[in-house]
Amino acid sequence: MAAALAAPYVNPAQFYPLAFFGLTAYFWMAVNLLFVLLWIILRFRNIWLSGVLLVAATPALRHMVAFNWKEQILGGAEGVTVMSFNVRLFGLYDWKNNIRHRNEILNFLKKQEPDILCFQEFFLDKSRRFSTEDTLKKLLRARHSHFEYASSLQNTQFWGVATFSRFPILGRGKIKFSGSKGNICIYSDIQIGSHIVRVYNVHFESYHLPEEKLDRLADDLQENPGYWWGVFRRMAHSYERRGRQVDSVARSIAQSPYPVIVCGDFNELPTSYVYRQMSHGLRDAFLESGFGLGITYAGRIPFLRIDYILHSPEIQSSRFQVSHVRMSDHYPISCSIRLVE
Repeated sequence: MAAALAAPYVNPAQFYPLAFFGLTAYFWMAVNLLFVLLWIILRFRNIWLSGVLLVAATPALRHMVAFNWKEQILGGAEGVTVMSFNVRLFGLYDWKNNIRHRNEILNFLKKQEPDILCFQEFFLDKSRRFSTEDTLKKLLRARHSHFEYASSLQNTQFWGVATFSRFPILGRGKIKFSGSKGNICIYSDIQIGSHIVRVYNVHFESYHLPEEKLDRLADDLQENPGYWWGVFRRMAHSYERRGRQVDSVARSIAQSPYPVIVCGDFNELPTSYVYRQMSHGLRDAFLESGFGLGITYAGRIPFLRIDYILHSPEIQSSRFQVSHVRMSDHYPISCSIRLVE
């Protein structure tokens, strides 16, 4: 458990093994809690060690769980609605049903009508055989857009991230991640009334573990131990890349001339170096007005909060919500924001 608590303070680009302990922090906390209960029942003096570790874990727990009872019952102040959603390419590779899949997402977004909408794993097809950007601009009030791609095919198909806004986008920028084929960060300077806010939209390195491989892990571990080593190396490689990527984004945020909103798929838990770097000096909208564990990953692995909306202290957030709709391997998250005069 001590290793899990140390994980947020060590860049995995320099030493990745601790990141694996950060990924399993929930498990180690539960184990130590069970030991505390066991020592109490058996009246062993060993209780002090597990107790100290649980006390040391208190700051980490504050980032993992939110209990905003009043906010959930009464609701917060209405303001500008911000949504972040990893749409998994709108279901592009579900060849038989991709149009229906895309339309389900579009209909959901039309009902939600967010004022600022940040997409990760956005797909743009200039041949318009699988229209996304043009259709969104017709459907939504958020018709100002900023798209940047991390990879492309034949100059007609593009994979990246996109930000849509009901308010004018005055400036645009991007942070490219060296060696990454599918991950990128962009920032958009958006004018909301008399204020300018810099909205970061980031998709950090993925684990690149298809769900069918997760289903086979137990069997393959028994039949082919080398397969498990390959999975381990792939995960380690992604930790190292995220460690480098997050430092470049954090530097940009620190230099922003405007208050910032950060939306994105971090592919990391709150017990990680990535989260600690990204949330430094910012507030987590989930912790401000969410409730429970705030689980955002809809895939095979349970209890993961890896999608976030962060913001500067000059911005107030409320009404944080995870929409439990299964249209991707991520749930969309949203909140209302107000700029403090």
